[in-house]
Amino acid sequence: MLKAFFRIWILVFIPLGFLLFSESMNPIKIMNHWFVSDRVNDTFKGTFYLIKQRLAALPEDQWRDDINSLADAFGYELYLLSREQIQPPQEPLQNSSQDIWEAPIGATLSDSNRASLLALQPDETLLILADNDSDVLVKRLGDSSWWLYMMLDESEHLDTLNQSRGTLHLLMERFRNTDASSWSMLISQLQPEFGFELAMASFSQLSLSSAKQAQLMNEGMTWSLTDDEKTVIYQRLPDQQAVEDPLVLVADKIPLPGPELTILALALMILVGSISLGIFLFVMLLWRELNRLKAATSEFGKGNLQHRAEVRKGSMISELSQTYNRMADQIEGMIHSQRELTNAMAHDLRTPLSRVSFAFEMLQASDITEEEQARYRQSIASGIDTLDHLIQQILALSRYSRVADLTQFREVCFAPSLVQEISQCRIEHPELAIDLTISPALSNAMMRLDLRAMQRLVNNLLANACRYAASHIQVTLTEQSNGYLLKVEDDGPGIPDSDKRRVFEAFKQLNNEQREVSKEHGLGLAIVHQIIQWHNGEVWVEDSPLGGACFCVLWPMAY
Repeated sequence: MLKAFFRIWILVFIPLGFLLFSESMNPIKIMNHWFVSDRVNDTFKGTFYLIKQRLAALPEDQWRDDINSLADAFGYELYLLSREQIQPPQEPLQNSSQDIWEAPIGATLSDSNRASLLALQPDETLLILADNDSDVLVKRLGDSSWWLYMMLDESEHLDTLNQSRGTLHLLMERFRNTDASSWSMLISQLQPEFGFELAMASFSQLSLSSAKQAQLMNEGMTWSLTDDEKTVIYQRLPDQQAVEDPLVLVADKIPLPGPELTILALALMILVGSISLGIFLFVMLLWRELNRLKAATSEFGKGNLQHRAEVRKGSMISELSQTYNRMADQIEGMIHSQRELTNAMAHDLRTPLSRVSFAFEMLQASDITEEEQARYRQSIASGIDTLDHLIQQILALSRYSRVADLTQFREVCFAPSLVQEISQCRIEHPELAIDLTISPALSNAMMRLDLRAMQRLVNNLLANACRYAASHIQVTLTEQSNGYLLKVEDDGPGIPDSDKRRVFEAFKQLNNEQREVSKEHGLGLAIVHQIIQWHNGEVWVEDSPLGGACFCVLWPMAY
């Protein structure tokens, strides 16, 4: 059970973990990116046209300043990227405000995105998925070396900036109203009122990436995350633009931009635990029920044919258990039938063998007449014929008792074969009036069946009717809503209601004295029953308006 539990657990949580933690390869995000691409291009097509017309009226060296001023009017980040920003220099940059590569944090691109942007044709637009998991729309501005970069989602940087904007504005007001020589004292006065540490440092003392340094110099503010998921905000102090190594206010370990890692971990543990418990209960119940089914099959295999699988009604394997129980019932019935058949065969074989054995003994006597010898030889021949017929019938029953041979099923017209069987029966029994009625719709209708088996079925039913009919037999073939119906009726003595099911059992003859004057052994109707089961049909006996028995055979139209 534990192996099954862990297999299902892995199959559930590997895809779940991939969806939760994978960003660049998350299929949901990638599919969404594909679906919205055309819609986004159509939405911002006019916007880019207006921006391009605006820039066309300005010298190219003023484009960046104009886009920076225009960005304030947009609700998301808007940048103008140069070819150098998309394809940055290979040499590391010096830690000075003059040498810093001026790239906004939103423009940090993966190698694949850089290659895609550099491959853009003039005025071509491309929707990309940035490294910060945001959709970004980029348009190359004509033949120039400039790309317009528009982030459609609120970036983590913008979210952090919006949350801290008001606090930083109030702090900068205090610093502007305080002499620079007293800024350290001001920080000491404010520190007790804040829940995080305030400090002042020079730009050269900060450990920031080139992109973060550029952002701090260009925008006056940036941020970073500590190892324990705390936010550190860096704000350039007032009147420091012209200073080579400006002073920066450092707000350390602010619990931004989201919930604590411990809360996320706890929520994830609860989610994983709940799903794991559900999987465990599912596997445990399923495993217990499978063990019950296994025990039932083991008992059945040991010979306890009455043992059945007991599974609750709402079980996940209830249908499987019911199928197994039906199979067990069929096997038990088959074994029971085979036992009865074997016993009946022994009885029916014993009588002709005894006659043959007795006749052979009598032929050995020296005092018998030629007439007696002829009679005994005739008895031996009759016994051998009886044995041969019995063996042929047993072989036929054995054949039709197996699983249906679907290779023998064909689309055939059954009506001509039925007419032929009736004609042959009329020749063999001229003393009987045998009528045949076939529905006009079935005269040329094609049916899927084993024609040879159905011919034997008709022959056996006619032979049974001829044996008991007084003078009249009626055969009818009609089409029903649920299949084809064949009726064979006679005006004989009929069959009592208590015996109407027994007539289809092997070696069952209701009138046992018939054995003395006939080669039949009660197998003809048993063969009929097996053949119609081959065709997924059924056979039964009812009273006929002629006064005798009416054998009804019904089989479906499609098999």
